[in-house]
Amino acid sequence: MLIRLRYSVILGGSYVKGDYFYLAMSDHIFSIDIPKVLAHYVGIADLVVGADSEPKLIDIEEATKILVKGGNIVKVGKGLDEFTHIDIGIFIMNRKVVNYFKECSEVKYVIKLADLINYSIMKGVKAVVADVKGRFWFDIDTKEDLEKVRSELRDYVENVKGFINYLVKA
Repeated sequence: MLIRLRYSVILGGSYVKGDYFYLAMSDHIFSIDIPKVLAHYVGIADLVVGADSEPKLIDIEEATKILVKGGNIVKVGKGLDEFTHIDIGIFIMNRKVVNYFKECSEVKYVIKLADLINYSIMKGVKAVVADVKGRFWFDIDTKEDLEKVRSELRDYVENVKGFINYLVKA
């Protein structure tokens, strides 16, 4: 998985025609408004990481953590003791960031996306978070995760139905 990710983001990024592109993890789902939250940072930073300062539905221990200081990402990784946000699995990046990813992949054989991001930051890439502040997103790694998200979505739909019924009666 780690090697495939390395190649997919580097190879995929080489086909991008515009200056910026989205990258999303295939095992993450998120509400439809989240990509718009990230889009506000295009042109401000080279790398925008979708992140949550108020995560609700995930296991923090297994999550990729982000440390932000002075508005910029300082470090990304699963093992961080100090962190301000949780990575939600969606990014916007400038095409030039892919060049740093490629450079990093030539130095390290087994690599994680966090390694690529940290390397890019070390090379001077401006990286920021787009904080979704508790909006709906979920990382599905297990069958139990899938059942949990299904349950949460059912509850959400029931709440929306109740609210609509309330409005209709008002």
